[in-house]
Parts: sequence; structure tokens; C-alpha cells
Amino acid sequence: QLHTTGGVRFQGMTGTGNRLIQTDATGALAPISAGTAGQVLTQTATGLAWQVPSVSGWNLTGNAAVSGQFLGTTNSTPLEFKVNNVKSGFITTNNTMLGYQSGFANSTGSRNSFIGVSAGQRNTTGANNVAVGGSAGANNITGSNNTYIGTDARANTTGLDSVTLVGANSVAWAKKATALGAKTLASAESATAIGYGAVASAYLATAIGANSTANQANSLILGNVNDAALKVGIGTTAPTAKLHTVGTVRHQNLPTGSGRILVIDAAGNVFASLKTASKEPQTGSNSDVIAETIEAQATEIADLKARLERLEKLLSATNGAAITPNPTNEKVVLEQNRPNPANDVTVIGYELPENDSKMALNVTDLNGKIIFTQLLPTNQGNVELHTGSWTEGSYFYSLVSDGKVLKTKKLVVSKN
Repeated sequence: QLHTTGGVRFQGMTGTGNRLIQTDATGALAPISAGTAGQVLTQTATGLAWQVPSVSGWNLTGNAAVSGQFLGTTNSTPLEFKVNNVKSGFITTNNTMLGYQSGFANSTGSRNSFIGVSAGQRNTTGANNVAVGGSAGANNITGSNNTYIGTDARANTTGLDSVTLVGANSVAWAKKATALGAKTLASAESATAIGYGAVASAYLATAIGANSTANQANSLILGNVNDAALKVGIGTTAPTAKLHTVGTVRHQNLPTGSGRILVIDAAGNVFASLKTASKEPQTGSNSDVIAETIEAQATEIADLKARLERLEKLLSATNGAAITPNPTNEKVVLEQNRPNPANDVTVIGYELPENDSKMALNVTDLNGKIIFTQLLPTNQGNVELHTGSWTEGSYFYSLVSDGKVLKTKKLVVSKN
């Protein structure tokens, strides 16, 4: 009915700007009023109208969820998330991976759970693995039944099985290894390292404690062996010895042989006796064995008492003052060693009567054992002692003539 070539203009209709037009019931043309943000043009019973759509999906700005709604799939197709167009979440019927590039290379591996940036990133066929933390288990490709928890908790190879790592930078180098604690290392099969910086580097070796090291197969090491203050308590929270137990102690199936008897003081401290005894099976009655033990201990106690009395006499002089069993000999001079305490070398000066040509200098330990002796070639001079190899502690040095002690002084050896 109307065919035009070129522009068409309708003038006199109300409204401004770009408008859609429609016809009314009489066929007259009329503009459609503008809608507001979020509205769409919808066909209604009376014609076209702007309305807010009724949407059944999820809004990007949040939703008031109701029962029955969910975010996911209705079939077996995996649910996948991406960040910067890189796989950052992948949930299937038998794998759960969440984090940027977590499980990125997984192909046929099943029953894996990877959570964290790059967690389990290289895994392809490994199964039954758990990796939680940034780059946790990132080296594994084919290994199965592994647990990696902590940032950079990982094996150093691509196919270890049955590894358990808990702690940042914990590392395993062999199957069945366990490392618990930050910067721990279990580098041999079935090795276990527990505690910050602990290292277990041999088969079935176990290191327990911060910076502890177990490098011998089938061994258990408690604590750092370089820590002189380390104490182990069983049944106590305040151990006072390297091994402090409260309660009974049982040793079963001990081998036979011979050795020194163990004695216990009133405080419970254990010492090696000077007496030796057989550990062969006893054939007598229990009472006979007890009697023999009591007799041996009584003998040792008497011996210790006698030795203590002798030492008390020697120590009666304080701060290295001279002890003079033969006070009448006033011409004998024995100087205090210098330096004292001694570390490596110490010097002792002396002065003797002119007619004494058989004088000697003896050094003894606290048990009275002579550990050094030297005849004195002149009536006056110095004796140099090299104490570098001596055990730290107290010693006595004496001037001796014809078996008689003339003067004695105390010498201390310190390694500090």
C-alpha cells in the first residue's frame, strides 16, 4: 500500500530521542516510551511494554538461594572453572581439584584431591593422592597413595608411592617415606623424620625432634645429638638426666656375659660400679643372688667411704692451698700451676733441698690413680704438663720423695 525509496518522516508524535513505534487498535502509529535500566521490551496482553524479566538463573551480583537450587551440572560432564582462561578448578565424579593450575595435567588419574595453586600440577596417572598447599605434590606424575600437605611439600622424583609429607618444604626421596614438620627430609625407603629440620637418611631410620638426624638403618634417634642439654623423660615433664624414667624399668632376654655392676644412689641416678660381675645365669636361689648382690654393694660402699675420707683430707686446703703431710720440711717449695684452670699446657714451679736427688712430681686423678710422673733432675725448675688430652675436671699434683708425699696442690683442667 505504501512503497517508498529513501527516508520516511513522521512528524507530530510526542517524545524525544530514538523510539520504537507501534500501532494502536485503530491503526494509528504511536511511539513506545523509553524503559529503565534492567528492563526488556516484552509482549503483553495489551501490547509491547518494558518489564524487568523473571530470570531462573543465577545473577552475577549474588542470589538469594532457595531449596533445590544449585550451581553445577545435571550429568557426568565435569564442572570446570578457569582464571585468565587457565584451568583453576575441575570437579569430576572421581577427582577434586581447586586452585590455579591444580591437577592441570591429570589424564587418567582417579580419586585424587588437589587444593592450592599448582597442587598436583603434573599428575597424569597417579591415583589416590592428596595434595593441599601451594605447589604441594607438584612433582608427582605417576605415583599413587601419597599425601602432601604444606607449601612445596613434595617428592624429589615423579613416581614415588606411599609417601606422607606434612609441613612446608618437607621432602621425600624414596617410597614409603614420612616427613612431618617444616623443612624435614626423609631420603630413604621407610625412613621417618619428625620435627623441624629433622633428617632420616637410611632404611627404617627414624629421627624425632628438631634438627635430629638418623643416618643408620633400623635406628631410632631422639633429639639433636649436638644439643648437650637434651634430656629424655618417661613419666616426667622435668627430666634431669639424659634419660629420666619414673616407674618401673624392664629388660628382657638380655645376653649373658660379664661387665660392671650398675648402682643407684638415693636420688635415683645410675652409675657404673668399679666392681665387675658375671652376667651368666644364676643357679642358686633368689635369696642367694640377693645376698651376693648386697655383699658386693656393701664392699663397694666401704671402699667408696674410705676413698672419700682420703679425698676430704686432701681437699681440706681451699683454693689450691698447699697440703703438707710432712710440715717439718720447710725447704720444699711447690708452686701453684699456671695457668689454673689449665686448657692445653700448664707449668708447675718447684724448689728442693740441695741434698734430695730422688724427688719426683706425680699427678693423680680423683681416684688416686697416677696419670703422670717425672723425676726432678735439678733442685729448682719448672715442669710443663700437656693437658690437652686430659679429661676435664680436678687433679692433684704432689712432690714425692722415697714414696712419701711432701706437698700437694690441686690442678683444674677446663676445656672452655
